[in-house]
Amino acid sequence: MVSFLDLPPELRSVIYHAYVAVDGGYVCDTNGFIEGKLKQADGKPICMALVFTCRLVAREMHGLSLRVNTITFSTLSGNPGLRDLASKFDFLLHCVNNLRQKLVAKMGKYITQEAYNELRDLYPQFTPLLDALRARGSLPPLARGPYGEAPSVFRRFIQEVLDVTYSFDRRAIREIGVYSPSIGHYVSDMHALCIARCSIDPWIIPSRYDMQQLQLMVLNDADCEPTMSRHDGSEWRFSAAAAAIYFVQSLPDTIRRNLRRLVLLEDREALAYPESHGYGLIPLCKENPLLHVERRVNLWRNVFQPGVLKETPRQRYQLREESTQPGMESLSSCVVTRNVAPWIVEAHELVAAGMPASSYSLLLDGDPVPQLTSQIFQSIVQRDVAWQEAWTMSVDRGRIPGLTSFSRRSWEGCRVWYFFEALPQAMKDMASGNSIVRCNFDAGEPLDAEKLRIEHHHWNEDNWTQKWREHDPRFWDTEPPLPSWMDLLKENFHHFTIRPGFRTRGEWRRFFGQWC
Repeated sequence: MVSFLDLPPELRSVIYHAYVAVDGGYVCDTNGFIEGKLKQADGKPICMALVFTCRLVAREMHGLSLRVNTITFSTLSGNPGLRDLASKFDFLLHCVNNLRQKLVAKMGKYITQEAYNELRDLYPQFTPLLDALRARGSLPPLARGPYGEAPSVFRRFIQEVLDVTYSFDRRAIREIGVYSPSIGHYVSDMHALCIARCSIDPWIIPSRYDMQQLQLMVLNDADCEPTMSRHDGSEWRFSAAAAAIYFVQSLPDTIRRNLRRLVLLEDREALAYPESHGYGLIPLCKENPLLHVERRVNLWRNVFQPGVLKETPRQRYQLREESTQPGMESLSSCVVTRNVAPWIVEAHELVAAGMPASSYSLLLDGDPVPQLTSQIFQSIVQRDVAWQEAWTMSVDRGRIPGLTSFSRRSWEGCRVWYFFEALPQAMKDMASGNSIVRCNFDAGEPLDAEKLRIEHHHWNEDNWTQKWREHDPRFWDTEPPLPSWMDLLKENFHHFTIRPGFRTRGEWRRFFGQWC
């Protein structure tokens, strides 16, 4: 009788492959993440009994299951502990970035020529901003955007300004901390230096130590005092990308190199700048050139949902439920491009940041209503992108007095039709198939921006503003099998009794002390 080990290695390899292959691969949902276990797509435990037959079989099967099966991650939601951690982490990250901007706003006079040269070489696109900062001593308004660049690029630039300026002139942080009338009363020099050099990335699942460090940076800032609005029953989630990064980094090197395909289902709205979390995958993809990551972001249950205001998901629903304005119970056209654009430009930046071109893709998922999604992209997104490009052409050719090619990027005029400098080209790359961003619906073709510019060459700033808001249609209702737009919004909060009032600083410190 022939034993299994008497079979030729090639035949054993076929048997091993058939044994480990699972229809749908492996999945890591919230429960699996908490337990530290993968499972089969059908929900059953992974069976690896054959591996334990003998040492030879174990050696021949080493890593095979990870090479054969796709691993699918989804957003982490539904667990009270993770929900609470995600909410606090997102809040603290935003506070740290706000503090950095406040510090940079006062650093103009401390930027030496050497620091200026280094920053200009690192971020040539921000050279006019550095010039303005040195000349004015402070930054122009930052409230509405990152000067036309991907938001994560601007955040890194702000951090580099602090770090590089301090490396050439150590008085910068010290004197800002002591003497600035708007900052000095709560930011000491060492505190400011910690804020400048904080290396906590937004795509991590933070440890207790990470949270303690963020807490210490923020609690002295009166402008970052948390309120109960963050604890109103809204559902707060970590992204699927954050879950995947945490999982992969937890694996030994010898196992990690066997991974071949990850699918990240961003099926729900997540926190901590989720559109930028692809950056956290760059080291993993560079380490393992055979790994491919597909990130699928659902438009209806994720990207389309944020509103114009910085509301919590529950507030977002209640504002619409209580409003008497027409269309408030539907998706508004004016938020569509604003919500989609960051995902596109952040993905567009990944290759320049070091992501191997064949290792990553972002899929804009229009399911389960791809035809309706296609109509929205063709009617709204393509129109808005062409609008920005036509307006940009008009400014650059001097058709709109008082604006330059850089001042138009500062958002001082709150120009709602200007999104990101790279967005028009990114959309053209998508249409030509030369982008890591794809759609599972027909996104349409870019419109002729030059024709639009010629048609409206006589328009002034007010004309561009007024006419941009005239989307057709202004609102969109969902179609089956999707629930109504209000029911979609309602999926993002759970039953919760709201307690009125604000936390004092002392109460907030005691609150933090309960979990870190």
